[in-house]
Amino acid sequence: MGAFNSPSFGQENKNNPDAKQTKAPFKVGLIPEAPIAEKKKEVNREFPVPFEYSPDGKKLYIFDLELEMPVCPPELKQFVPPLEKFSHLCYDQRTLEVLYKAAEAYKLREPCLLEGEPATSKTTAVELLASLLGQPFRRMNYNGQTDTSELIGKFVPNDGDAQILFEQILKNPQSLTEESRKILHEVRDQNRALTKFESQKIASNEGLKISDWKWEDGYLTFCATKGCILLNDELGFAEPQILGRGMSSLEKNPSIEVSENGGLVIRKLTEEEEGLWLQGKLKGVIPLHRNFRQYGATNPAETHAGRVTFEPAYKDRWLAYKFIQPPVKEEYAQMMELAVYGKQPVVKFLGDRYHAEGMWPLYPSLREINNFSGFLEKLAKFHVTLEEMARKREIGMSKKDKYIFTRRTLIEFLDYLEHKRIVVDRNSGEHYSVEDMPKEVILRAIQYYYLDKISDSNDLEKVMDQLDAIGISSGNWTHKFGEEATRKPPSGAGAGTGAGVESGNGPETVQRKKFTDANGVFAERGERAVLEDLRVGDKVMLTRYGMNNVTDKVKDAKKLVIVGFMDDDRVIVQIGDNVVVADPLEEHRKVYEKINSAEIPENKNDNQTFPTIGGNEVRVGSEKEMKGFGYDFRVGDRLVLRNQKGHYPPEVRNAKTLTVVGFSLRKGNVVIQIDGEKCLVDSAGVIKGRFENLSEIGRLNG
Repeated sequence: MGAFNSPSFGQENKNNPDAKQTKAPFKVGLIPEAPIAEKKKEVNREFPVPFEYSPDGKKLYIFDLELEMPVCPPELKQFVPPLEKFSHLCYDQRTLEVLYKAAEAYKLREPCLLEGEPATSKTTAVELLASLLGQPFRRMNYNGQTDTSELIGKFVPNDGDAQILFEQILKNPQSLTEESRKILHEVRDQNRALTKFESQKIASNEGLKISDWKWEDGYLTFCATKGCILLNDELGFAEPQILGRGMSSLEKNPSIEVSENGGLVIRKLTEEEEGLWLQGKLKGVIPLHRNFRQYGATNPAETHAGRVTFEPAYKDRWLAYKFIQPPVKEEYAQMMELAVYGKQPVVKFLGDRYHAEGMWPLYPSLREINNFSGFLEKLAKFHVTLEEMARKREIGMSKKDKYIFTRRTLIEFLDYLEHKRIVVDRNSGEHYSVEDMPKEVILRAIQYYYLDKISDSNDLEKVMDQLDAIGISSGNWTHKFGEEATRKPPSGAGAGTGAGVESGNGPETVQRKKFTDANGVFAERGERAVLEDLRVGDKVMLTRYGMNNVTDKVKDAKKLVIVGFMDDDRVIVQIGDNVVVADPLEEHRKVYEKINSAEIPENKNDNQTFPTIGGNEVRVGSEKEMKGFGYDFRVGDRLVLRNQKGHYPPEVRNAKTLTVVGFSLRKGNVVIQIDGEKCLVDSAGVIKGRFENLSEIGRLNG
């Protein structure tokens, strides 16, 4: 991921005359997967992306805002957030609104305060803005121990080891001499850092011989002089005197007095002063960088213990302000849809509709579970209900701190499902995953991320009531992932009958020869199973051309699978229970591209020899298919064990793919390749009893 090699697209490096100017030749709504050259082919988008660069790369457009791209010096590029960091960010309504507010404040050069619950895109929006602009970004986290020196700066020994030793001494004032403690007490009363003289005095009092000292900028002075975006995060934890020290930097014409460093002042210069400063004739003043911007982020003091209420004079200094409401159920569902299916939501903003580009899903295993999207809606409903109950103290009344449920909880929940493996046989390593038994793994995740947080029995009862009402509790599970399962749970997997790898749309689909296309017209499947490099069972996805030229039914499909070919070589792609699209082969290639192939990548020639598990060799004949009573095998069919309780070799039980590669010269034997390597050979009747064939004509490849 990440076609942006440099976050500072379109910038000309004035400090390096040999550097070439880089342009952003394509639109962005998310980090694209394709190379830059391929992006030029994008045409006819149904909706514009939320933000994009001008053709010359010198401007950034965020909705209807136009921002000039700043120049980032090479030594500060380390502070530019990489765009790849936001490759899986969901651009829902709320996130884009916060981004727009931050961008508008940037254009107006106004300090901007964002207030809202945790995980409401406050920090993300500011950091994303810095990344899109290619501008250095610094984040200062406030807490009760934050002192003025972190904000403004301080004098430190010009030696790393000596600096560490000196700072360790300052952290233990009770061990200092009386004179040193008196200096520190006076400094705290005056809400400032130590001067160079005071630092030298303390070092001398404590027996440290330090002759060389240097000034080290704090977050505020560094950003103000270097031209960075500064995010003052968790402002609600800061002491009032610390906030007061930075008030002058929030004015319309910001200034910062650094009394600790000889009364130095950082401020905007007039044209005449700029000339004097360049000549070295303006002493005690440092120019305020034109690219300096300040943002603040905080949680509401009313609902979060430990957060201080801002003084009116301080809050008034933040000329731009936005209160961000918690996400709603639809936004949580959209975020999870993106993670599982790679779909960005279409949002309406400022009277127009926008749609960021999609991406490859984070959790491909979850995508393969039939009707998992329906479960995500129920999970979003449960999550937002719990979040509101915690905010209103309907649960957690006995706790000092309220329960916290945020976007992060949901992402971790999905990650748990994707990677959870439950071992049922320690000797063989036999296990099951969410694809094998989704209900059981999901219930474990609910216990881990939600129920284990609840410390009060009354609270737990209320939470369980919500799970029961939605139908995703152990006592009342009503959600169906699919009526048919082609993979049964391993032995010892415990109670429950959750569906595993989806088999498509049931036995009716297997026998069906006539399908109804998106326009209600019948499409009759022919006898062929392979057409050039396409094969029944191949999974496909929409190309960019396809996204702009298909019906909504196709765009919204969770899975697209080739189920057959018509006699005139049109390709039939199933997108639902009864709806298919039949296109000529040439048109089909424009609209779709293969995700996986049911065709064997190697050993496709007749009379090939394959190694077997037992160390022997088996030669396959020229037959491409074998039919008999109760079975139907073709070269390329994908198989899966019906019941892993049987005594199979470990290679078979642990295989990721089992593929029919041919039929041995001994009549009636089927050769199954294991993960593209060694083979298993057995009679067709035995294999039919032990394996499920996922690739018979008309079936969806599991």
